[in-house]
Amino acid sequence: MKNKIYVFILVFIFIKLLLSSGCCNELTAKDIELLDQTIALQEEVGNKVWTGYESFKTKFVVYKKNFQILINAKTAPKYYKKYYGLAPKWSQVNWISSERRGEDGKVIPLSFFDKEAINHAFSKEQTNGHFEESVFLIDSLERYIEKGIKWTEDDWAEISWHEIFHNFQDYQFDNKLLNNKNQSFEYIEKSNTNQIYLKLVSIELKLILKALKAEEEKIKKKILCEEIITSRKRRYDYLTKNYSKQSVETEMFYEVSEGTARYVDHLMPFYASKLSNVPGIFSFIEWKKKTMEDIYKRATLVSQGDMYWYPLGFAMSLLFDQIDKTWKMKIFKQNKFFTGLSEELCSQKNN
Repeated sequence: MKNKIYVFILVFIFIKLLLSSGCCNELTAKDIELLDQTIALQEEVGNKVWTGYESFKTKFVVYKKNFQILINAKTAPKYYKKYYGLAPKWSQVNWISSERRGEDGKVIPLSFFDKEAINHAFSKEQTNGHFEESVFLIDSLERYIEKGIKWTEDDWAEISWHEIFHNFQDYQFDNKLLNNKNQSFEYIEKSNTNQIYLKLVSIELKLILKALKAEEEKIKKKILCEEIITSRKRRYDYLTKNYSKQSVETEMFYEVSEGTARYVDHLMPFYASKLSNVPGIFSFIEWKKKTMEDIYKRATLVSQGDMYWYPLGFAMSLLFDQIDKTWKMKIFKQNKFFTGLSEELCSQKNN
C-alpha cells in the first residue's frame, strides 16, 4: 500500500514538473511551418524590398489560448521559463509563460485577449525597458480564427512583415529625431476625420500618382518640386492653424513609420508571388495578378477606415524609388523625413 502511495506521489510530482516546464503546452507543427516559411520568404525576397531587412530577426511573442511563447530572445522577463518544445529553426533560445502578459508585463484582460486581434511591434523604450530589445506580439493564426477573424496564412505573413519592419526601423532611426510628442497619436487623431483636410490629402495623393506615372525622371522630380511640395505646405499650414505645429511633426513621423511599413507589407507578397517556388503554405493568388501599376493605384487611395498617413508614406516611398536610389539609407536619419528629403532633392541644381 505504501509503495502505491509513493508511486502516486512521484507520478503527481512528475506531472506537475512537466506542466510547469511547458512541455504539454507547445506550438503546433502548423505554427512552426508558418513561422519558418514567413521568415524564409523574408530572407529570400527581403533584399528586393529593403537592404538589410532580409537578415533581420526580431523577437516574437506568439499567443496561444493558454500560453505564450517568446521566440528568438536570449533573455526574458521573470514570468517566462525556458521552452524546449517545437520551435522555429531560426530561433536558438525560446521561452514560455502561462500568464497572458503584454509588452509592458501587465496582465492582458481576458475580455480583450479573447476578442481583440493582437499584432503590434514595440521598441525597447515602448515596453518601458520590460524587454531588452524590440519585440513583436502576435496571435497565432489559430487564435485569429477562434476570434472570428478570417485570416489566411498569407494575411498572417503580411502583417508579420509589416510589424517586423517596425522593429527593424527601431535600429535605423536617428534618436535625435524622435520624442514622445512626435510619436503621440493624439496630435493627428482629429485630422484623420477632418473632411476638409482629407480632401487636401486626396489632392496630394493624386499628384503623387501623376508623378509615379510620368515617363521621365525629370518630369517626376518637377512634379515633386513644383506641385507636391506646394501641396504639403498647404496641408501643413492648415494643420498648424487648426490644430498645432506639433501635429505637423507628428504626421511626418507617422508618415515615414507607417508608410514605409505598408510599403514593405505590400512589396513582400508582391515579389514573393512572382517566385517559381512559393511555399505551399501560401497562395498569394491576388498578388500574382498584380502589376506595379496596380500597386501605385493602391498606394494613392485612402480606403474607408484607413489612416491617411499610411498611403501618403507608401506613395512617397514608391516615388522615391523612382527618383533617388539612395533614399532608404537616408530616410530615417533625415530631419522632417519625406518632406526634408524632398526639400533637399529639390534644392539641388539640375535635380
